[in-house]
Order: sequence, then structure tokens, then C-alpha cells
Amino acid sequence: MQINQRVYLLSHLKLQGMNIQALQTLFNGLIMSKITYALPSFAGQLTDDDRNRIGAISRKAQRRVSCMVFDIDDLIDSVDCKLFSHITDPNHCLYYLLPPTAYRSYNLRKRQHGYQLPHIEYNLHKNSFINRCLFNDHCFFYFIHYTHTSCSLYHYYTCMLCCSCSCSCSMVT
Repeated sequence: MQINQRVYLLSHLKLQGMNIQALQTLFNGLIMSKITYALPSFAGQLTDDDRNRIGAISRKAQRRVSCMVFDIDDLIDSVDCKLFSHITDPNHCLYYLLPPTAYRSYNLRKRQHGYQLPHIEYNLHKNSFINRCLFNDHCFFYFIHYTHTSCSLYHYYTCMLCCSCSCSCSMVT
């Protein structure tokens, strides 16, 4: 309910003449922060109805405030990959949750990561954060690509949403 109230506030600010870039900044601060808060921890348990509700919020914000529409699946991937790239640092407090590195005696196709894949029997365990990242090849592409650039993933997401970014971010294509 709080998000709908915030979209209503942004629509009134738009009616009073606030420019689109300021509205986009407020949208990121008021609404996207609410949606992305702890998203990696509960994203695996989102049902289709939950995803549709979040998509409805995105479409409503686009209609009322002229913000860019976001896809919840892309948002989950980007937030997961950002946190996973931090976790792979040995000094991170969640590093111990990662499985050990795998020893491969065969010279087969190169894998995206060096971690052992756990045996998963239940969907609840499969949808947990670490397992989602281990089985998702996109996280390793983001990890390799975005950790070697000057912009952060959050900055990339903000530039992707904002049409008039003046930062000359090389990550936005």
C-alpha cells in the first residue's frame, strides 16, 4: 500500500510541474528502494501473482509519472548479481556460504565459475539466493563485466532507467 501512495505523490508532483529527471530520481529513491530492499533474500519465493503485482506498479508509475517500465526478472537478476559479486570476495561476511571450489581433472568446456554445484532435491532450496546465483549464468557475466568497469551496477540500473543521463556511462548500450 505504501508504494501506491508514493506513486500518487509523484503524480501530484508531476501535475505541479516537476521535471521528469527529478521525478525519476524520486522514483528511484522512494519506490525502487522499497522494491529492491532485501530482494535477493525473498526473490526465489515470489509467486507469479507477486510478480504481476510488482509489474502493475511499474506500469502504473509509467502511466502516471512517465517513469521507465522495469521488469521484475531483470531487476532480480541485477540485484542478485550485484550481491553475488560482493560475496565472492573472501573478506565478505557471507563468503563462507559459498560451496568449495571444484577440482576438475578433465579439460572440458570452461565453466562460468569454479564452485561445486550442490545437489538440490527441493524447489525451496533451489530458489535460495546462493543456488539461484550458482545455476544462473547471467550472474557470472555481470560479475566479470561490471566489476571491471568504473560504474557500479546500481549506477548502471539508474542510467538505464533515466533517459537523460549526463554521466557518459559506458555501460549503457
